[in-house]
Amino acid sequence: MFNRRMSPSVYGVRIIISVVLALGCADRAAPAASQSIPRIVATTPAPGAQAVEIFSSVTITFSTSMVALGIEQNLFLLPAAAGTFHWQEHTLVFTPRQPLIPSTTYIVSLDESVKSQDGVPLAITYFSTATMGVRVGSDQMMYVVNPLNGQERPLGAGEDPSWANDNRSLFFARDGQLWQVSGDGKDAQKLTQEDAIRISLPQESPRSPVVVFSGSNAAGIDNIYSLELASRAVRQLTSFYEPARITQVRWSPDGLYVAFLRDTQIWIMNQDGTNLKRLTTDELRCTVNFAWSPGGTKIAFTGGENIWVGDIYSLEMRKLSFDDPNTGWVDWSHANRIAYESAGIVVMNADGSNEQRLATGGKRPLWVGDTDQLSFVLSLQQDEFAAQLWTIDLATQNKNTIANIDLRSPHVSWSRNVRDPLSP
Repeated sequence: MFNRRMSPSVYGVRIIISVVLALGCADRAAPAASQSIPRIVATTPAPGAQAVEIFSSVTITFSTSMVALGIEQNLFLLPAAAGTFHWQEHTLVFTPRQPLIPSTTYIVSLDESVKSQDGVPLAITYFSTATMGVRVGSDQMMYVVNPLNGQERPLGAGEDPSWANDNRSLFFARDGQLWQVSGDGKDAQKLTQEDAIRISLPQESPRSPVVVFSGSNAAGIDNIYSLELASRAVRQLTSFYEPARITQVRWSPDGLYVAFLRDTQIWIMNQDGTNLKRLTTDELRCTVNFAWSPGGTKIAFTGGENIWVGDIYSLEMRKLSFDDPNTGWVDWSHANRIAYESAGIVVMNADGSNEQRLATGGKRPLWVGDTDQLSFVLSLQQDEFAAQLWTIDLATQNKNTIANIDLRSPHVSWSRNVRDPLSP
């Protein structure tokens, strides 16, 4: 099994491994006297492979027959994964019992004790799995979607799904309560039993096992609450008393702040609910949605016919786009580029320069995890609610349709790479 003696502090995502086992992942010419020395001649996925399918097997091909039990007992995968072994002549095949974790770098090693000084094992091979999305269909079922091939698998009924930090599970709302389900759709469990409020929009903190969400009472008053996952303790973080809807909740990338959109106003507070302040004003409101900058110090939002950026400390505002009544949904990438709706899909640098129109149709642009791809929704003519989910690659401009989607529930969430403490 690939699940033994794992270091709990090493769940590397996009760790750059510069060493590959010196026995080799290439079949080099060798003197005749050394032909019987066993070597690793090939691995799949290949070292450094990106966007690997989460249902992939791991294979290691040796130059000669090996003692099977000795290899199997000493081979491990990081992060850990249980599975089965079988041999095809000189090739060992490991098949995981469950899908691999999305947006995660895996390291395969034959000896956990051989490590760098930072504690990273020497790798036979290492690879990063594909980013995965989750959407809600017109049947109110959640589906995990693979942008590489459009394949989907159902997770069960639910609303507002979002990935957990480790990408192993998802949080969602069902029947007004907060739930969690594993990435393969198994082991769904209800986390709350709140009779006084109806829960929506759950989001886990990037730095602690805490989920924030919107809770609406019978009078239509929405507030922000938090759930500590270990104790299941629910705490109310805001105290609004006038009826109003909260339509968006987002943690800052560093997990220090929570921002939410309530009645066209963006509010920001510390993770514990203290220091609540309003970013927008009565004169400049958020009319669609907002997005955090990768550094967590600024927020981009749609204000009337323009995209604005506000500094969360100084509250200074800057207009980035030109007046356009088609201006809509906005998102901010890890590479510091802003995408927004404007009679199609437009991207620009964070200072408003280098504006580029990627598509003349489409709405709700969303960066696909930490990649340089965007997803967007394209309406279909035959039905007012029928649409398709597309992706576009910024480098190649290639566009692909990956799923059908219902405009009454167009919410999509993408898995994201989590920075590991061992990475530079």
